[in-house]
Amino acid sequence: MNGKSRIEELVSRGMNLLALGMVKKSVHSTCVWSVHQPKLPEEAKKLKG
Repeated sequence: MNGKSRIEELVSRGMNLLALGMVKKSVHSTCVWSVHQPKLPEEAKKLKG
């Protein structure tokens, strides 16, 4: 079998969507403790909107 199996491809796609969703949630939220708020990367700021 050459390359990824169908199941591996679906799992990989699902993990990518989950990670993207977590980044989008992070962009739209703030930390309760302002001193712990990490600097947001410019790439993540593009997802805001």
